[in-house]
Amino acid sequence: MDGFPLTPWTVFLYALFTAVATGFGALPFLFTRNIVARHLGLANAAAAGLMLSASFGLIYEGVNYSLVRTLLGVVLGLFFIQLSHRFLHGREVSFGSLNGLDARKALMIVGIMTLHSFAEGVGV
Repeated sequence: MDGFPLTPWTVFLYALFTAVATGFGALPFLFTRNIVARHLGLANAAAAGLMLSASFGLIYEGVNYSLVRTLLGVVLGLFFIQLSHRFLHGREVSFGSLNGLDARKALMIVGIMTLHSFAEGVGV
């Protein structure tokens, strides 16, 4: 990639490509009415494995740049998740048509993914 020029347009195209790829992940849900719990579990397990692998890969790469910054990022991320969990625990939460525990989980996922997307956009 040494000879490939890095311009704002190439960064935009890379970000657009990742957004389109993310959208393709939702396509199967357009063609099915009922989602089999087993299939959903397998898909979640595969996604969790990929994300865990990516996380450790990024931690390994980050340590080469700065151990302190990498550990700070990991600790801040864990702190945010714990703080969010404590804030939502015991509260009656509704999110769309969801209530209770399902709404808390959905709200946590939306919040975490929003922050993740922001950081990913900065990282691209």
